Amino acid sequence: MPRSAGGRSSRGVRWPAPVVVCSAVGLVGVLLAGCSAHQPTPPPSTGAQTSTAGPLLALRAAAARALHASYTATYRALGTSPPRSGTVAVYRTPDAVRLDVTETGAAALRILVTAQGTFSCTLPGPPTPPPTGTSAPACVTLAGPKSTVPPSLDPGLQHVFTSTLEALAGSDDVRVAGTPEPRTIAGYSATCFAVTFTAASIALTPGTYCFTADGILAAALFRSSSISLISVDGAPVPGDFQLPASPVPLTPQPTPAGSGG
Repeated sequence: MPRSAGGRSSRGVRWPAPVVVCSAVGLVGVLLAGCSAHQPTPPPSTGAQTSTAGPLLALRAAAARALHASYTATYRALGTSPPRSGTVAVYRTPDAVRLDVTETGAAALRILVTAQGTFSCTLPGPPTPPPTGTSAPACVTLAGPKSTVPPSLDPGLQHVFTSTLEALAGSDDVRVAGTPEPRTIAGYSATCFAVTFTAASIALTPGTYCFTADGILAAALFRSSSISLISVDGAPVPGDFQLPASPVPLTPQPTPAGSGG
């Protein structure tokens, strides 16, 4: 799986802004805690947060299946601070991930993570006032192959389907609180795990992660944001991961001196 590293960008679910500029964060910015570089303090270890072997092994197995799964799916994305909503179409294989993010009144955004790198594209949509309106696709390169996306450019949402799954499948710092809970999400049977972590360095947000038996992420639920499955279709085809326009390089915005995350 091509890695889309970016520090702790997998915090919650963030609506990325078109062409990924932090000063113009949209719906995914709401969902993944905005563009702040703040590093959350991991929760203290308590008896309630300590995993028994069974739930942790079940989580690791579910996340491992998700890492190897190939599917297309549509998710509903919600944020509460401020209130935002939209849909995310996901095309996933073990080697590539594509996310098409749509919010009412905003230009559609495509995020691609492939063997060639990580890319962000704005897509044509209904006429809107500048600067969100677009009449032709435009893509930028956020990072090269197996390279880290600079935090100021990181859309974030792709981590839920890439590096977050890797952490859930193998990190020794992951903990499962309580007993896994069966739920039905969009008609699919899923198992949900309340996940915490014990190290500030791990790129993972505490929350509830739900997986179907065949490795589809059914939901990721956080304190003020969530994505949840609407429908699932078959495996994507190679053409689904082609860029809609030739990408141009994009450099990270400098951080003003003395500014804090």
